[in-house]
Amino acid sequence: MANYTSAKKAVAYVNGISALHLSLKLVGVEPGTEVITQPLTFIATANAIKYCGSEPVFLYVDMDTMGFSPISLKEWLKGNVIFKSTQNPKPKPFNKISGRRITVCVPMHNFGHPCRIDEIETICDKYIIPVVENSAESLGSLYKNLNTGTFGKIGVLSFNGNKIITTGGGGMLLFKYEKLAKKAKHLTTQAKVPHPWEFVHDEVGYNYHLPNLNISPLLFCQSV
Repeated sequence: MANYTSAKKAVAYVNGISALHLSLKLVGVEPGTEVITQPLTFIATANAIKYCGSEPVFLYVDMDTMGFSPISLKEWLKGNVIFKSTQNPKPKPFNKISGRRITVCVPMHNFGHPCRIDEIETICDKYIIPVVENSAESLGSLYKNLNTGTFGKIGVLSFNGNKIITTGGGGMLLFKYEKLAKKAKHLTTQAKVPHPWEFVHDEVGYNYHLPNLNISPLLFCQSV
């Protein structure tokens, strides 16, 4: 998948929502924060946000793409964001109405139709908001000759039974940065530190890896 999409790295997960959940954890979504996303999406998007103890902020979609609207995003950020100093050296974006920190933007490519992801990326960069690209339904879709899932800091794929390629149940994250991918792989296996016999876990991890039996259809697709 990394080769096919031209992503730096790819990490497999037991299903799409586990991949989405961990992607949010990797970019710093914490309890009491907010995540910007769209209402036209599967419930897994909102559920993953709530798993992190965060609150979804739903903005409009474009009628022609059915995906997240960069115009709506730009207007909302302009009217609602203020920057506050935190323990991090750089000020962070906050919702001046709710008082919660805005951690990430999660646009989705609905039914394989790419949204205007490059415009969304440009707007979010201005506000220091990372983008997690929900590409669960758009494997194989291109936007300006690039694969969806490779624009954001992390791209999310799904291999559920109703997707373009299925492993019965499964998911994957696509990464721009190898260090972040390594962290993701570590967390999928209960954050176990590699050792021949000792069981040392250096942080809270998850049993999110994709079983070998499920991965076999992907290996078959690669062989043909």
